Amino acid sequence: MLKHALEEFPGDVPVIEKYVLVVANALATRVEPLPSIQKFRMCVTRVTMILSSLLDDWIGVAIEKNVKELELHVDLDHKDRPYLLPYELFASKSITSLKLNGCGIHECGVDYNDDDVEDGIVGDIMDDDDIKLQNLRELSMKAMRINENVVHHFVQGCPFIEGMRLIKFVQGFDAKGFNLFLASKQDVNIYEDLKELHLLHSGAYKIELTKSARTLENLLNSHLRDFQPKTLTLKTSPTSDLLVSSYRRRY
Repeated sequence: MLKHALEEFPGDVPVIEKYVLVVANALATRVEPLPSIQKFRMCVTRVTMILSSLLDDWIGVAIEKNVKELELHVDLDHKDRPYLLPYELFASKSITSLKLNGCGIHECGVDYNDDDVEDGIVGDIMDDDDIKLQNLRELSMKAMRINENVVHHFVQGCPFIEGMRLIKFVQGFDAKGFNLFLASKQDVNIYEDLKELHLLHSGAYKIELTKSARTLENLLNSHLRDFQPKTLTLKTSPTSDLLVSSYRRRY
């Protein structure tokens, strides 16, 4: 649909200008008349400063329309400055599903123009109160560098979150991807060869390990040594199960 709309413009109009006009027209004719929208999905490559400002505006329109599901994919070269998500996104009361790919979050003390800063970096947010997604149930973050504090802020600011998925290039978690299920599900699905995992809440968790027996050994050595599990059940199966119930920190 987008390709067809772009072809309607004269050949001498730059592609980025065509793209902006098509999106702006779609928002004006299809979104603005609606009292609310269920899903808003956008994929963008090579975000310029002008397009970054427009993305803020477009996301703002979706938030004003009480969007339920928001998905944003920003495909950047490694030298590009990451697109930083607007603050208002993290105060939305309507979003239940948030999927982010290649984006960044504003951080104190980080110069995103520094050559050492890679794309998609997400660092410590400024304050615990910066994230208040009160109705968020599902969170997916891909190709974004984060640390445990960021995950902690999301968990703290999203009291009803049930599923959290972190995939690819995740700093602080030595794995290509894993799913962290909280709240009602209380499950953790770990994929690839996870060397370290820090769960932020006590309670009962089911940890499903796949592919590598060393994963289980590393998890036990690096994580469970800091806890006093009341129940520890190991099952030998094609996918080894580790069930840890009602554990507490030693300190």
